[in-house]
Amino acid sequence: MVTPNFRSHFARYLGICAVFLGIQFLVLGLSAGAIEVVNVTRSYATGESFFSKGGKEAIIDLQRYAEDGDPADYDRFLAEISVPLGDMHARKFMERDSPDDVAASAAFLRGRNAPSDVSGLILVFHWLGAWGPMAAAIDDWRQADDLVDGLVRDGAALHALMEAHAFDLADPQDQYARHQLLADIDSLNRQLNILEDNFAGHIGIAARSARTGVIAALILSSIALWTIGFTIVWRIYSRGIGAEQHALLSEQRFRDIADVATDWFWEADASLRITYLSDRFTAVTGVAQSDLLGRVGPAVVESKAIDQNMHDYVAALQSRKPFRNFRYQYIRPDGRATYWSLSGKPLFDRGGKFVGYRGSGADVTAGVRSAAALNDAKELAEAANRAKSEFLANMSHELRTPLNAIIGFSEVIRSEIYGPLGAAKYREYIDDVHGAGQHLLNLINDILDLSKIEAGFAELREETVDVRKAIAASLTVVRQRIRESGHNLVLDIPEDLPLLRADARRLQQILINLLSNAVKFTPAAGRIRIAVAMRPNGAMQFIVGDSGIGMAKSDIPTALAPFGQVEGSFNRRFEGTGLGLPLTKRLVELHQGELQIESTPGQGTTVTVVFPASRLVWAAGPALANRASAAE
Repeated sequence: MVTPNFRSHFARYLGICAVFLGIQFLVLGLSAGAIEVVNVTRSYATGESFFSKGGKEAIIDLQRYAEDGDPADYDRFLAEISVPLGDMHARKFMERDSPDDVAASAAFLRGRNAPSDVSGLILVFHWLGAWGPMAAAIDDWRQADDLVDGLVRDGAALHALMEAHAFDLADPQDQYARHQLLADIDSLNRQLNILEDNFAGHIGIAARSARTGVIAALILSSIALWTIGFTIVWRIYSRGIGAEQHALLSEQRFRDIADVATDWFWEADASLRITYLSDRFTAVTGVAQSDLLGRVGPAVVESKAIDQNMHDYVAALQSRKPFRNFRYQYIRPDGRATYWSLSGKPLFDRGGKFVGYRGSGADVTAGVRSAAALNDAKELAEAANRAKSEFLANMSHELRTPLNAIIGFSEVIRSEIYGPLGAAKYREYIDDVHGAGQHLLNLINDILDLSKIEAGFAELREETVDVRKAIAASLTVVRQRIRESGHNLVLDIPEDLPLLRADARRLQQILINLLSNAVKFTPAAGRIRIAVAMRPNGAMQFIVGDSGIGMAKSDIPTALAPFGQVEGSFNRRFEGTGLGLPLTKRLVELHQGELQIESTPGQGTTVTVVFPASRLVWAAGPALANRASAAE
């Protein structure tokens, strides 16, 4: 049963909620930021008022002290000047390379700032200290602090003057010193007024700029929130329409396929009772739906299952696993046997409970019967081929004996053992008879040898063979034809070769066949090469190559098939049955060897025969023993 992917849908739902919550938190954060900016602006404005008031009170107390010399006025001066000094020390602590926010906080408190405002003052100083309006206000603050330092110095100087000697208001010298200090204090007061006004103006600009920025951010975030909301709603709406259309299209597609498909569809419930069969079922099988609906699936299999897969089918049903291509024989009500193939998939609800099966079926009666007929035909062909091979293998004596007689008697007549023939024409005829007999005998020998191998009657008479002598004996047979064709014969045969455990006659037959083909299919004055070499794995290989007509790679299987001949203008000029290479391949395989062919049209052919290392016999001797070890 197809069920929605609730995890995927839930993840999407959480993702949408996260987007909205994120934007909402952003809006809330910006709102909180706006409030904090306003609050910090208020804090700086409040701090500036305390700074200004403290500075003014300190100047008034200092002026009184200069007038009457009352020490209580000086004490009040020190108390009032501590307010701007606290703000000055706070700024210096925050401007250090390694800011000391704890000390700055204590200094702000000495400047009579509210404890709840101190953290905001420090935070904005660090975050927005480089911002234009805020940087200008801090520069005003810095200059004002320098003026406060001047007031502290003037106050200390006045106090020192008062305590150094009794201050006499009538003394002109004392009057002059007092006048100078009061003039300097008045100048500092005027400069402080200007800087305080500038500070207030810059703080106002910063507050208005921050308010504008926060309002713009709130507007943009609200627009983003609405845009994302509308986009998500539109996509959900569009996907809903698309999903509905897709569902309708899928349903129609399923109905169309079910109506025209050669297969049928079925469903079964949790009890494996068939609950649904598509309309095609009756049209394909000729069995009424009512004959099967409501019946348990395994009970439908009323006769034996083909392919012996009944056990696997029942096991799949019991373990609630899918199955494919379960084929069985069903006996129709009219008694005719039909063959069906079923595939099914288990269905589960959202909670994982098994609710039944759904699948497809097909009538494979025609295919099963065709396969059976083909198998019967194959068995008949194989039996006929075995009978042919056994017949030819058993006819060895009956075929060879008459030919040997013909060849023997023709040889006696050619030799004129019992007198001259008479007419010269008789000699020509008897030569033809003798040559034809030899050719026919060679042909029959090849056919009989190949038939024996295919029938499993061939046996090897194994012995240890000197490879160099075997090659020399094989060359004796074809050397005259090599000379007549003007070929260049190249030999590459090492001296220290091991002995080969093989059938000596069969080995010579292999080499003669390969050399004869090389001579036959190489134009006059060509090149024939025979080589022997050891492979890294210890095997021995014989290589027979030529510079002849060659053949395409696709023609090699044809050349290796019995009676197969590659078409070409050159090879059709020579007689042949196409048995040489196939027979050679079978003889090599009898020795557990391998025959490989590499050929290029117009460039020649190279045939490699490989005998396994297990057939090599190394003679005693240090050199050959070392060579054997290296080969292994």
